[in-house]
Amino acid sequence: MAFSPFDCDLSKLTTSQLVQLKDVAEGWYVEYKSALPSTRSIAKSISALANSYGGWLFFGIQESSAGDRKPGSVPGIPTADVAASEVLLRQAVAAHLSPAPYFELRSLRGPLSDMGLAEHHSVLVVQVPQSSQAPHVHSDGRIYRRVADESDPRPETDRHFLDLLFTRGKERRKRIRRKTSSILPKGMPVDGASLVEITFLPVPWGERLPSKAVGFEAFAKLMRGDTYESGGLPFDTFFSQHDGYVARQAKANNPARPVLTWKYDHDGTSHVVLPLSTYGGEGSVPQLRQWLRGYDQASNLTQLLTSEVLSSCSVIDLNMLHAVSWGVFRRLELLMEMGGLPFPMRMKIKLRGMGRRIPFLDVTRYGAFLEEYGVPIIHFDQASLPARGDFYEVGTDLADLSPEVNTGVRAAKTTGFICEALGLPLLEIFKSAEWFI
Repeated sequence: MAFSPFDCDLSKLTTSQLVQLKDVAEGWYVEYKSALPSTRSIAKSISALANSYGGWLFFGIQESSAGDRKPGSVPGIPTADVAASEVLLRQAVAAHLSPAPYFELRSLRGPLSDMGLAEHHSVLVVQVPQSSQAPHVHSDGRIYRRVADESDPRPETDRHFLDLLFTRGKERRKRIRRKTSSILPKGMPVDGASLVEITFLPVPWGERLPSKAVGFEAFAKLMRGDTYESGGLPFDTFFSQHDGYVARQAKANNPARPVLTWKYDHDGTSHVVLPLSTYGGEGSVPQLRQWLRGYDQASNLTQLLTSEVLSSCSVIDLNMLHAVSWGVFRRLELLMEMGGLPFPMRMKIKLRGMGRRIPFLDVTRYGAFLEEYGVPIIHFDQASLPARGDFYEVGTDLADLSPEVNTGVRAAKTTGFICEALGLPLLEIFKSAEWFI
C-alpha cells in the first residue's frame, strides 16, 4: 500500500497507536466516519479507496469541526456491537460491489484517554489496498474514487480514468494467467507422465505480500522435513531462481523428467508439481493385474476390463493423492507462517497427461461404482480446475476445528476436485469415509 499512517502492519496495530492519526487529514488515503452509515455508503467508501490508490477507513472517529479534516472526537462504537458491525461491513461489500474488493479489518478497544476513546468502545479500522481487479462497480451503477480535498467519494465520469481502471484489471488477468502457467522447464519431456500442477496465490495477489522475507537456507530446511508435523514430503535438491526458490525430489528419480517439485516465489506464490503413478502405458490386462498386485480392488477392475474387451489400458493410481495433498497443505501452512502471510489463498489446479487413462482407487465403493456405472476412461489430456479464470478459495481456519483437521479438510476438498474431474463423482465415491481414515 502506498500510504500508511502507522509504522506497523494492521495485524500488529494497537489502540495506543491511534494517536498517530491526530495530524492525519482526510484525503486521498484516509476517511473518517463517526459511526457506521448505511451499507450502500459503506460500499461506496470501500470501493472508492480500492479504485483509487488504496487507503484507510476508520469507523468511530469524528472529523474535526475546525475544517482541517483531521480527527476531532473519538466516540467509538460500542464494543458489544463490534462483531455485528464487522458482519455488516462484509455484507455491505458483498451485496453492493461487483467484483467485491479485498480488505482487512481490525477493531481497537478503548479506553484511550489521549484520543477521548471511552472504555467499552472501539474503533473499527479498515485497510483497503489498491485493487488490480478494478473497476469495482457500485450497486447504483456508478464507479467511485477518492478525491484529495473531499471527504466523500465522488462518482467517476472521466472517460480516461475509467479506461485506466479497466486496463488495470485487464493487465492483472494477463499477469495471473502467466503466474499460473506451468513451471516445468520448456523442453522437459513429459510424454507418458500424468501431472497435477497446483498454484497457490495470496489474496489479493500482487497486493498482499509476505511481511517477512523467506531466506534460502530457511526454505531448504523446511522443505527437507520428513516428519508428520512438517507434512512428510522430504525434498532433496534446492536452488534459487530470479524470482524465488525451487525444491525437488530428484535424487531417487530421473532429474530430467517431471518429479515432485515446489517453487516458492518471493511474492508469496507457491507452485507444486505432483506426478501421479501410472501403470500400463498400452499394457495388456494381465500385465495390469501384475502392476496392481496387492490392491484389493485390482481384481474388480481387471475383470471389468476383460469383460468389456479392452485389450490394452493405462491406469492412474490415485490412492496416495489425499495423503500427498495433506502434506502439501501442511507444508503450505508452515511456509506461509514463515513469510508472515496468513490465509486466505486462491488455488488453481491444472491436470496434464490424463487422456485415455483409467482412474483407480482401492476402496470398496470404487468397485461398487465400476459395477454400477462401468469403467471411466478420461476423455481429455489437459484441464484447468476450476474452469476459465476462476479459482478455488482456500479460506482461513474454522475456529471449531483443530489445525490438523483444518488441514485435512483442505486436502479432502482438493482430492475431491481432482477425482471428480478424472471421472470419479465426489458424492458417489465418497459415500464412505474409509479412504480418509
